[in-house]
Amino acid sequence: MKIGIDISQVAHEGTGVARFTRGFVKAICRFDKNHEWIFLYASMRKKIPDDVKHAIHETNHKLISVPIPPTLLSHAWNDMHTLPVQTFINNLDWFITSDWTEPPASCNKATIVHDLVYLRHPETVDATVQKTQQKRMHWVKKETSTIFTDSRSSANDIEELLKIEPKRIMLNYPGVDAPTVSQATVDATKKKHLLNRPFILAVGKIEPRKNLARLIKAFLTLHRKDLDLVIVGQKGWNISINELLAPHVTQSGSVGLSEKMYDIATNNIKFLGFVPDQELTSMYKICACFAFPSIWEGFGYPVIEAMQQGAPVIGSDTSSTKELLSGHAIMFDPYDAGQIAAALRRVLEDATLRARNIEAGKAFAASFTWERYYNTVIETLSSRNV
Repeated sequence: MKIGIDISQVAHEGTGVARFTRGFVKAICRFDKNHEWIFLYASMRKKIPDDVKHAIHETNHKLISVPIPPTLLSHAWNDMHTLPVQTFINNLDWFITSDWTEPPASCNKATIVHDLVYLRHPETVDATVQKTQQKRMHWVKKETSTIFTDSRSSANDIEELLKIEPKRIMLNYPGVDAPTVSQATVDATKKKHLLNRPFILAVGKIEPRKNLARLIKAFLTLHRKDLDLVIVGQKGWNISINELLAPHVTQSGSVGLSEKMYDIATNNIKFLGFVPDQELTSMYKICACFAFPSIWEGFGYPVIEAMQQGAPVIGSDTSSTKELLSGHAIMFDPYDAGQIAAALRRVLEDATLRARNIEAGKAFAASFTWERYYNTVIETLSSRNV
């Protein structure tokens, strides 16, 4: 088969979609010796990451870079639905679309849908993203024969919210890889980020859906000056670090904070922004626990990454997070800061529970391999190639 795939989302470093796209491209390059892949990368200003470019060039597959701004491509493909894929790549058996745009194509089309948060929780999604996804899904419903998705939760959403028949939906859990890190790297990470106390780790964009405000509130109720809350993630939309901290760093009289809680809010909560993968892996290894309070997720890479590195995990009992955590982690209602605080206390104080969850989490996370993901894609496309 000759298969084209849009990999433009790999440019958005620090996002789950970019992490997925990078992993899938490398899996194709590593495992596929029998089919021809054409990787389409569209961007005006952002260069394709060097490691992705190198992985493709080491194979017989082909990279086509198109200097078109994403907004223009979105207008052409989602709004006008013109400029077919065959403008760039001829004689395809399949074209696999990405997370943002849906082009016309005179071949079989598959797509990857990570989540339908824009429909399930529109209040947590930027208005531009909502409109773009609505337009894209209009064409997916009409033209796409195969929809790969990352979790049973997202598969159910696609069937329920988009009214797409189950036979078009293929559940395929992504692979999850992490770099191997040395003790020297771990030590350097601790020194660089001043991780001198035990810490709770949270990872995700700073935006409403990640529910960091309730996590911060829960953390403060622990009254622990000997413990930090470390938050890794880039700025998202509609909320800032200052807005997250404002209720807790105003002097105690106006918001009812004790002096101790005020000190904890100002001294024990660290926002690190984006960190490279080796530093993030180091943090997973040494954190006291990993907390994932997100309101809704299509998959939730950090959950599996944390488990792989031996971190005990607590997380939301909603969407795919519940699917991934059930049986080997502590879950809570993400709307209830009291439940989040109780989960933190349990995982920090119950050594037997911690040990049990760490071992169960490691065993579960080991099943998320890119070879399995790639094999499922190829088997599905081969069986449906008409």
